[in-house]
Amino acid sequence: MDTDLARTFLAIAACGSFQQAAERMHLTQSATSMRIRRLEERLGCRLFVRSKNGARLTAQGHAFYPHAAELLRAVHQAENAVLAPETPAGLVVVGARLALWQDWLVGAVAGMQARLGPNRVRMHIGFEADLIENVVLGRVSVAVLFTPQSRPGLTVEHLYEDVLRLARHDGPRDDYIAVDWGPDFERHFTMAFPEQPHAPVEADVGWLAMRYMRTHGGSAYLPDRLLTGLRSRDFEIDRTAPPFKLPVYMVYASAEAEALAGYLSTIREALSGRFGG
Repeated sequence: MDTDLARTFLAIAACGSFQQAAERMHLTQSATSMRIRRLEERLGCRLFVRSKNGARLTAQGHAFYPHAAELLRAVHQAENAVLAPETPAGLVVVGARLALWQDWLVGAVAGMQARLGPNRVRMHIGFEADLIENVVLGRVSVAVLFTPQSRPGLTVEHLYEDVLRLARHDGPRDDYIAVDWGPDFERHFTMAFPEQPHAPVEADVGWLAMRYMRTHGGSAYLPDRLLTGLRSRDFEIDRTAPPFKLPVYMVYASAEAEALAGYLSTIREALSGRFGG
C-alpha cells in the first residue's frame, strides 16, 4: 500500500478535518480528498463521514486505523535500521513538553543511557497534537505530555498530577498572562473565571511567562515544580485563586510496549525518585 495514502488517512483522523490535514501536509484539499478516494476504492469501503463540522471515522475507518499506524511505524523503523545498522535496537525518540524536559525527564534519559547501554536516544520537544501524531507515525517512541488524545493502538498511562497555582510578580503591569497548559486547563479556568477578559499576552510554555513577568510584572498559572524555591524571592502565590490539577501522561504504541519496556521502566523510576515514591 502507498504510505502516502496511510499518512493522509492518519492526518485526517488526527485533525478531524480534510482542510486542516491538507494544510498540515502542505497539500491542496482536492489532492487530500483524491488520496482518500483512492484508499477507499482499494479497501472497498468508506473511511470517513464528512459534515460541516469536519470528518469522523466510520466503523471501517476505526478498524483500519491501527493497521495504518502500524504500517507507517514499520516503514519508519526500517528506515532507521538502514540509516543506523550498527545500532541493533535503532533510535529511541522521547518526546515531551518543554516544561517536562525542564524538570525530571532529562534525568530519565540519562538513566536510559546508564541502564540500557549504547542505544541512541533522541530528546524531542513538542506539543500534544504533534507528539501524538508522531507516536502514531512511529517518529516518536514515547511521549510525555498533558491531556493526550486517545487513539486506537496507543497506550495512555497516567504518571502523576502537576498542580498549577496563580503566581504574581510586581512590575509596571498587572496583566494576566495565559499559558497554554492544554484544553483541560483552559476549560477549568473558564469555568472558574467566566468574567476573565481575553489575556493581552499569551505564552506557549511556562518559562516564557516567567521571563515576561520578571521584567514587566503580571500573573500567570505556573506549576509547583517551577515555583519551588522561587516563592520567597520573586513570585507571590495568590492564595485566593483556586489551584488546578494538571495530569501528566506517558503515551506509546501498544505494539511496541515489549520492545520499549526498559525505557518505560526507566521513566517510571526517574519519576518515582523525583517525587520520592
